[in-house]
Amino acid sequence: MVNARSRTAGSAPARAESASTRRDEILEAASALFAGSGFSATSLKDVADACGILPGSLYHHFESKEAIVVELLDRFHDDQERIGTTALGRLAKGEDRSTQDQLRLLAVEAAANSVRHRAAMTLLFHDPPQRSGERLQQTLRRPDGALEDAYRAVLEQARADGLLRPEIEPELLADQLREAMLHTSLTVFYGDTPPSAVADTVIHVLLHGIARGPVADADLDGSAAMEVAVAAVRSWDEADAEPVADDRVSALLRVARTEFARRGYEGTTVRHIAAAAGIGTGTVFRLTGSKEAMLDWIMAAFQTRITEGYEKVLATDAPAAAKLDALAWFNLHVRNRFDEEFSIQRSWLRLRPPHHTEHGKSLRERADAVGRMIGAAVASGELRGHGPVEVFARCVWDLLWLPPDMYDRYGPDRSQRHYRGTVLRGALVHPA
Repeated sequence: MVNARSRTAGSAPARAESASTRRDEILEAASALFAGSGFSATSLKDVADACGILPGSLYHHFESKEAIVVELLDRFHDDQERIGTTALGRLAKGEDRSTQDQLRLLAVEAAANSVRHRAAMTLLFHDPPQRSGERLQQTLRRPDGALEDAYRAVLEQARADGLLRPEIEPELLADQLREAMLHTSLTVFYGDTPPSAVADTVIHVLLHGIARGPVADADLDGSAAMEVAVAAVRSWDEADAEPVADDRVSALLRVARTEFARRGYEGTTVRHIAAAAGIGTGTVFRLTGSKEAMLDWIMAAFQTRITEGYEKVLATDAPAAAKLDALAWFNLHVRNRFDEEFSIQRSWLRLRPPHHTEHGKSLRERADAVGRMIGAAVASGELRGHGPVEVFARCVWDLLWLPPDMYDRYGPDRSQRHYRGTVLRGALVHPA
């Protein structure tokens, strides 16, 4: 006969399993909501409704919305660490794999992990909480140490074996590979392209390059494409130096831009903008109509400047490699000059997906224009393609932009040398 005490003790594992299952259900629901609507726009009630439970019941499992985010991010980073640790173990065993095979295996696993944790990627790229507790801030800053070490270890071994060209910096290339694999979860870049296809193409481009034949720095620096890219950047300074009439709307948009960048779009209210501008909320609405209208105006002006630069570069008669080089240089200066817009763009791309708005249309049109140029150059033999041309073009397009933290750490000149040494020429020593 089983007494009451033993029944209670025996039921403890079952209760623990039930709590764990419910916790996983909450995380799954929150993950879908954060990926679709963002952190700021999702409430605990939204999560509870998605789980079919009362909001108060959530507190039996998570003390706050931040606690849910912390666990989602921790699970992503834990998987990143697992991938890196496994790779380091393979290296320690001395498995007989080429540099490309080792990097491809790492990249494929990391790309799949990014897609699996799409909500975490949304939080990191598009909607990072602007004001949060120290625990969440630590999690947002958490490095993927083992994964970074694995990328670097493979590349350092390749350098020791004489497989990397002398000018290639393993640390920089490792950082770029890690960041590029995170992008596979962002539908704005790759849509439904399988992450393994993206990983394979990115690895091939960075290791082997896409320019057919030698590409000299002097030729790239003096190309017609670089000339118009430099002129486009200079035109921004000239436009800012011109005297302008006192325009209340323009002044208000500048204030809104700063507030959106500082607080995050969804964390900024019209009251915040009015207070920063020193006017009433009614005046803000009368001048601009809404917060959403201000966001669209700011991003439209930003996108127009980028599109004008792209169109001028692509219209030149420069070789395809020179055009891509000029666009990479142009992007580095966009990142430096329009830091606030670049930050705001994270939320804008989620709130205004490229296939839903006129302003987002410009992003798609730029990608398509570059893709057509790449496709034509591959077809003519001017560039070396790899795999389906559409996937290849999207990967090359994505690699035109270095991640913001890499730009901040390495600067424009070093970043441009890296672009030429990898995307154009390929990091590996090519057989004579």
